[in-house]
Amino acid sequence: MMSNLDRQQPASPHALSTQRQEEGIALMPMDAEDFLPSLGSWSKSFGRNVMVAATAGLIGLAIWPWRETVRAAGVVRPYGENTVVQSQLNGSLAAVWVKENTEVRKGQALAALDRRQLDNEKQKLESELRESIAQQQS
Repeated sequence: MMSNLDRQQPASPHALSTQRQEEGIALMPMDAEDFLPSLGSWSKSFGRNVMVAATAGLIGLAIWPWRETVRAAGVVRPYGENTVVQSQLNGSLAAVWVKENTEVRKGQALAALDRRQLDNEKQKLESELRESIAQQQS
């Protein structure tokens, strides 16, 4: 059933209000423009700038490198096989030619012993050998 309001549009809001009061209707119909006015140009430009900045920020976060430090308790185990290295001779090291966690090949020289102690021992043994040979010949 159509009311008189649906058939004819009053010219002014006051006439509409008076007509509705006569019919016993308390609420006035509103359009979207009456309820929410259109945004001004400054609001539109501000919203556009916020959207551009947010989009640029998200793209920047996707591209920019992240440096993150994580601290946790745990056990560190080596990857691969670790082997204990020992020398057949006693002595002090004069030089070390590899660093920690460096891969090495079989037969590769890793360090050099201090030869001074070995040379002194060699000279002592050679002199003892000469003395014993001299004693055997006499």
